[in-house]
Amino acid sequence: MSSFIKTPIILCFILFRLTVTMGIAFIPSVLLMVLCLKLDRYMHKFLDHIYKDRHKINEKLGNSTHDTFNNIKALKFYAWDEHFEEDILKKKAESLELNKHIEKYYLGFTLMWCFLPSMMSSTGFTIYMGMGYYLDLPMAMEIMALMEHIRGPIHHISHLRN
Repeated sequence: MSSFIKTPIILCFILFRLTVTMGIAFIPSVLLMVLCLKLDRYMHKFLDHIYKDRHKINEKLGNSTHDTFNNIKALKFYAWDEHFEEDILKKKAESLELNKHIEKYYLGFTLMWCFLPSMMSSTGFTIYMGMGYYLDLPMAMEIMALMEHIRGPIHHISHLRN
């Protein structure tokens, strides 16, 4: 519960401090983070129908398996066990294919959230230096430390979304 309260406060403080330190050069980095949040929300909505399809297939798979186990004597007697086995294997393959599809998207989400602080840092430094500002060692170390601290809140946000 404490991280639920602490995370937005830390994120706001870090973003405020970076904006004060870097000025308008940090705005594209914030926009990059907002873009990733919007992309994450859009992709979760996009995956809703896949979740529903996977749930239906898993429900049918569970029903088929349950029915097969309950009627195993009749299936063996009439030699229908191969037909039901094929049906179960087919549904299991469909479920596995949907799981692979979902996991590909989650891999992309994970990579996006892992590399976002580095992308924000690179973007901020590039624009800051491109605007002609001088970057001395104490200021660079402060910006790098703040960028490293932003990983924690972003990690919490990404896990709340999943």
